[in-house]
Formats: sequence, structure tokens, C-alpha cells
Amino acid sequence: MINILGQLLSKAIDMGVDVVTSNKQFKQLKQVVIEKTARELRFNSELLGERIPKSDLADEKVIDILIGSLSTDSFDELIKSSVPLIIIFDEYILDANDWLAYQKTLKKESRQMLGWAKGIKSQAELIERIYHRTKIIKLFCTMNMRKGLVSIQYIKFLILAFQHFEKNKKSV
Repeated sequence: MINILGQLLSKAIDMGVDVVTSNKQFKQLKQVVIEKTARELRFNSELLGERIPKSDLADEKVIDILIGSLSTDSFDELIKSSVPLIIIFDEYILDANDWLAYQKTLKKESRQMLGWAKGIKSQAELIERIYHRTKIIKLFCTMNMRKGLVSIQYIKFLILAFQHFEKNKKSV
């Protein structure tokens, strides 16, 4: 499905991006990609939100399995298609006021992560940051170099930010 999207965008070279992105088939495929990505992020959010006893969290194998189970299939497929993220995830931009509004929904301990995320200015950048952080933490686990719970909490924070902004969209 994402390959079809890539084929449509390759036509954009000849026809122009505006013509292709206004195409009904493109819009439908774009919506499918957005929903597929959102579904994957909801799964990852639920997985990271599972209550795991502290005694189990001390076991590195439990952490490795948890992190190894995070899904990036949708993002990987999208990246392979060479479709620019900004063409798919273009529904909103973020400014300081958006992050301040999100801050009001956070617990105090999550607010330090807000500083790390404030530079994210668009839906596309937020998606990219989520997946980059997920892939990095998975890579570190395969090398037996655990990044710790803060990295896991940051990914969860970013996913919750994505979900928050999806609910409170302001169109570009």
C-alpha cells in the first residue's frame, strides 16, 4: 500500500506535487498510512504503559524483551517507500503555545522531557523523533547497552504528545 503511495509521488516529478497530493486516491492512501502509524503508536504506548513489577524491571532480559517488542514496522515501510514524511504527516505545526498547553496535562516528573521536545515543530518531526528514539533504544539493547527507564519514558512521553496533538489538531 505504501508502495502505491510512493508510485503516486514519483508521478509528482512530472505532474507536480500539488496535483498528486490533491488526488483522491492519494488522500485515501495517506489516511491509511496515518491510521496504520497511529495504531502502531497506540500499541507501543500500551506496551510501555504496562505495569511491570520493579523486581522484574531489574532483570535486564525483561527490559530487552519489552524494548524488543516495540513496533516500527509502519515507519520502516514508509521510509523504504522514500515518501517524504512531511507529505504524509502535514496536518499540523507546533509552536510554543501548543507545547505549553500540553505541559498542563503532564505530571510534574514528565515536564523535564518537555524541554527535550520543544524543538519539534511539526507532526512529521514528532513522528520522526518517536521512531528515531525507538530505534535507538532497540539498537542499544541489542548491544547490551541499556539506556534506562528515562529513554523508555521519553518515548512514551512523545507518543502521548502525538496522541494529544491528534485530538487537538489545528490545520496547517
